Amino acid sequence: MILIDIDPATACRRIEARGQQRQVHETEEKLDRLRRAYRQVCEVVRRDWRVPTQILDGGQPLEDVLEQAFRFARASLPAKD
Repeated sequence: MILIDIDPATACRRIEARGQQRQVHETEEKLDRLRRAYRQVCEVVRRDWRVPTQILDGGQPLEDVLEQAFRFARASLPAKD
């Protein structure tokens, strides 16, 4: 499981920078609650279900996020026979 985590203020700035109006649920307060809930889900999945999880910093450049995601995915795949 990979969660691309981003600060709600940064997320709102990115939405507005695309020239799009934010949806009703895209407030910093609501995005912060959603962010905390997703982070809790990651912890439960990792701890209780023993599923490999990685939380990536979505505030980084896209290329860095992709590189980290691919590295984690490759390391998490079962070894080939």
